[in-house]
Amino acid sequence: MSSRQNREDKNDLFEDFYGYAKVLQAWFVAYGIGGPVLLFTNDALRSKIVASGCARSITSAFLIGVGLQVLLTIFNKAALWNCYKGEREPKLRETRAYRVSNWFAYILWFDLIVDLGSLGLFAYSTYRAFTVLANT
Repeated sequence: MSSRQNREDKNDLFEDFYGYAKVLQAWFVAYGIGGPVLLFTNDALRSKIVASGCARSITSAFLIGVGLQVLLTIFNKAALWNCYKGEREPKLRETRAYRVSNWFAYILWFDLIVDLGSLGLFAYSTYRAFTVLANT
């Protein structure tokens, strides 16, 4: 395999990763906002959930899940900006901000923890909403 093919394969893998990450984050944000909108703009659903006493925990779980995704986006944006600037201005690579940003840009575990946290919060809120609606 030539180095050009290897580089193209790596680029293809990155594009695949980027595509999945973008779709997953869009799904998380849409679900985290759409769930409460669906539950609380329908009078019958809202009445049942409010009467159950679970409205605050259901809404909070949805909104915290979305908040985690927004924070992740902000951290990734800031890290990638510093990496970009370091590529354009090599002297910046000696700064602590660049080193931290470069480290952050290449770790996956932080993104996975945030994604799993959002997924857990959405699963909890969805389960709570379904159990409330199924029991009334």
